[in-house]
Amino acid sequence: MMGKTPSEKEVVALTDWLKTVDSDPVLQTAKLIDLYPQAMDYTNVASGLLAVTLSRELDEYVLWFRPEQIQQVTWAGNPEKPVSVDNDGQRRISPRQSFAAWAEIVRATADSWSETDVTSALKLREDILQVVNKQANEVRLLNNLLKEANDELDAFSYTVSHDLRTPLSSIRCYSEILIEEYGTEFDEDARGLLQKIIDSSDRMRALIRHILYYSRMGRLEIKRQSVDMSDVLKQIREDVLLDERSRKLTVTIGKAPDIQGDPMMVQQVFQNLITNAAKYTRLAEDAQIRIDGNVTDEGTVYRVTDNGIGFDMKQADRMFDLFKRLENARSFEGTGVGLAVVKRIIDRHGGKIWFDSVPGTETTFWVLFPDNAVATND
Repeated sequence: MMGKTPSEKEVVALTDWLKTVDSDPVLQTAKLIDLYPQAMDYTNVASGLLAVTLSRELDEYVLWFRPEQIQQVTWAGNPEKPVSVDNDGQRRISPRQSFAAWAEIVRATADSWSETDVTSALKLREDILQVVNKQANEVRLLNNLLKEANDELDAFSYTVSHDLRTPLSSIRCYSEILIEEYGTEFDEDARGLLQKIIDSSDRMRALIRHILYYSRMGRLEIKRQSVDMSDVLKQIREDVLLDERSRKLTVTIGKAPDIQGDPMMVQQVFQNLITNAAKYTRLAEDAQIRIDGNVTDEGTVYRVTDNGIGFDMKQADRMFDLFKRLENARSFEGTGVGLAVVKRIIDRHGGKIWFDSVPGTETTFWVLFPDNAVATND
């Protein structure tokens, strides 16, 4: 907003009213309060209005305001009392009284908008719409190109990952055969190297599996329904505690309201978040993970908190990058894909994910699943 105008809140209320007015692309008035009584609060800056509609659906308008111009109008007698009543009750016109000069102060009125003002406003509207349409077409073209590139990248990732699985399985299989059949002929160092080949092939298989899931995520149709989070979280807790049975780990589930989303994808989100929390608490003597949720105006929000290694928030911008791992997490096994998958699922549900952490103390992830969001393809 430029110049003297009503407040932002008042302008928003005014545009809300404009959406209800069935008018031409240009609305003009020198006395706004006659059409919109709420304007009485700011007649000093906006008694007159010239409004150009760009898009009602997007609440896009160009508004010009004119301040109040106090005027004195002189009438030949009081126009609101042209007759008088005698003592006998008869209504009579007194020429002397009826034509006496009577002055009225007119307020909340601005200078009228000229034909040139309206014509210029319409010309500006056409110029703006021409620029907007041109940019919209350019954005539409870029979006189409980006979608094609993403589709090609997903197809490439899927093909490459799928084709890598067979030779990788062969490498692992042959390594195991060497250990089983000829292990006694190898020294300790040779057997150790073969075991490293097997371990590396296992990590590669996990990475391929995650890449396949990540690439497939953009093509899967979201089957939105109510997800019983109590059952989902209990099953994940059981699996995690089984995997981590050799150490002390407590996983506490608080309130668990249902989520509107794709059941498989929702489970994948919490599987990744909770297994990550379990992994990064392995150095804690008394590892604790807590999961709870609550319903808000925006949707259902869950948080997953752990007392693990934490991380420096200065590195937070890399958190959801594919294959990127934070400095203090590199000593733990992982592929750098899990949180990227989580972010992609949340985005496709129209939700949000954010986090906070203190190194060596605590990490919390929050995820928001909106109740009525439209699924997207990214």
